Amino acid sequence: MKRDKAVEFESLSFLYQGTAKKALDDVSLEIEEGEFVTWMGHTGAGKSTLVYCLNALIPSFIRGELKGKARVLGRDILQSRTSEMSREVGLIFQDFEAQLFSTSVELEVAFGLENKGMPRHQMKDIIDESLCLVRLEELRDREPSTLSGGQKQRLAIASVLAMHPRLLAMDEPTTDLDPVGKWEVFQLARKLQGPDRTIILVEHETEEALSADRVMLLKEGRLLREGSPEEILSNSKLLLEAGVAPLPVAEFFSRLGESLGQRNGPPPLTLEEAISEFRKRLRLRPSARQFLEGKNQGSGKGSRKKNSA
Repeated sequence: MKRDKAVEFESLSFLYQGTAKKALDDVSLEIEEGEFVTWMGHTGAGKSTLVYCLNALIPSFIRGELKGKARVLGRDILQSRTSEMSREVGLIFQDFEAQLFSTSVELEVAFGLENKGMPRHQMKDIIDESLCLVRLEELRDREPSTLSGGQKQRLAIASVLAMHPRLLAMDEPTTDLDPVGKWEVFQLARKLQGPDRTIILVEHETEEALSADRVMLLKEGRLLREGSPEEILSNSKLLLEAGVAPLPVAEFFSRLGESLGQRNGPPPLTLEEAISEFRKRLRLRPSARQFLEGKNQGSGKGSRKKNSA
């Protein structure tokens, strides 16, 4: 069944006031309602600029020269105000802590509802639902400043979720988080996706983009390529061209001259060959301290230790 378009950008270009180089240069893309899409690219590729267009921050507040067509949830952003768009489009910025300023977790989630003029007695169920979704219901009386990085990020998401947005965009939400915090945020993003909610994730870590329905790769303000996560993330050459670090496993097989996703035919290498290659690539200096990082289960730290003997 064909779904409505959540985002439609046609030949979109934007030049920030006082700059000489376009931040967006003839970008055309479409995102359907209910999709989970990841925007990836190097710093300055235009990802955040696209995010600012979603709720009309561009052109309403951020000045510059905007050309082309842009419709978000059926609205022309050139004819819309941010105050109107924000009722249906929720943004989580990279500096998510700047979005937190209330004295308790519960009051933080209530803030947007109060601005909508919602009576206090009607807020309770919405606040409870939002906190439950991000697993912060037991911390509702805590001051946001006392939360961990991952908890603060989830609180910022809960505050936006309380507004029941049809489109949720997160601009590099895990930049300052540890591996556990990152995992929590990406699990939540996937959980929030549904027929009535579109998710756009701006991210530079290729591993996390595997959760998306589609990946859009940006370079110097242009849409370089789009496709499934398997198609884009297995192409190390394409990722490097866009200034994105490939998945370690994709780079590994790329160097061996193998492509990912082929299930038939002989295996590219045996387990013994893989372990041997891993040993070659890991160099330890005498008397030096080395750290292996990864989540508690499944990342290979224990296997690496066993095979070092």
